Amino acid sequence: MLPHKAVFLDRDGVLVEAVTTHPEYPDRPTAPWKMEELKFVPDVQEAVTALKEAGYLTIIITNQPDFHKKHVDRKTWKEIHEEILSVVSPDDCFACKHLAEWKCSCRKPLPGMIYAAAYMHEIDLSKSFMVGDTEADMGAGRAAGCKNVLIRWPYNQYVEADFKMTDLMSAAQLIIGQP
Repeated sequence: MLPHKAVFLDRDGVLVEAVTTHPEYPDRPTAPWKMEELKFVPDVQEAVTALKEAGYLTIIITNQPDFHKKHVDRKTWKEIHEEILSVVSPDDCFACKHLAEWKCSCRKPLPGMIYAAAYMHEIDLSKSFMVGDTEADMGAGRAAGCKNVLIRWPYNQYVEADFKMTDLMSAAQLIIGQP
């Protein structure tokens, strides 16, 4: 029996607000492409701390293709990402920077990043959760055998999940209260 349980956290739309003002993507949210677009969701530190105190590893699982799409330069992407890691303080982070057409096994909705984290940290996926805001997040969690928690936003009202919550703190409280 594996000793750890985890909460896998998507980055954009879960830990930080997704950006909905990029003209190239008027109908879907994106990651922040500039430091001034980086806005943390309310209570992000408190929610992650509560999960850790309840015995969960907190691991960011994020698709990050924007550098290859030329929406953000490497230096800015690194600054944004390092600020997120500094504020959130997860136990680990896995980022797939590949484009969808490259069909890599780590890009969500495939569960490659979750499997890698589970192997590295001896995680029991049946006792773990994927918290996200997209169908790709929920697909990766389902494929890995995790329970799924969707953070509801206007752009994801039709995404299927085991649980749907209004914010990260509510999701953390739900997870902590699960048997």
